[in-house]
Amino acid sequence: MEPRDEQSLDHMSALLLHYEGNQDQSISTDSVIKGRMTLDLVSRYMAPNLDDLIADQLDALISQGVVVERKIEEPDGLEWPEGFKAKPLYVYNVLDSYSPNEQTELWLTGAQIHGYNYVISLVTTARNQDFLLWGENTEALRYLVSSIKAASDW
Repeated sequence: MEPRDEQSLDHMSALLLHYEGNQDQSISTDSVIKGRMTLDLVSRYMAPNLDDLIADQLDALISQGVVVERKIEEPDGLEWPEGFKAKPLYVYNVLDSYSPNEQTELWLTGAQIHGYNYVISLVTTARNQDFLLWGENTEALRYLVSSIKAASDW
């Protein structure tokens, strides 16, 4: 592969946490993680296959202590902005080392646009465990996806 002349972003990763923390909202060892979301943006020059990146994200979560029990659904999907080519949204029942005493779900999806792959995961309390918390977390995911701008638009 030849280096490109233009500037490029090869890989960016963000972790968003929904937690119950201290009075000053700082996170500490006493904080309770109520949900966590990851967003990875990877140049298709570096990793051309989105399906492989989604599988890699699942493997990364497993290495962090998430145990996949079973796929529970493939919802209609998420409302990605115009131009994004989205993959299905997969939802699994999982056991999570961050919340070992709770029923937990993993939401996993991805999309492509303008030479970039986007992979998003959400680990949240299951809907039958705490419907309000599940709703907050899944709505945050929906908001994030609907608000994404293509990397070329930055």
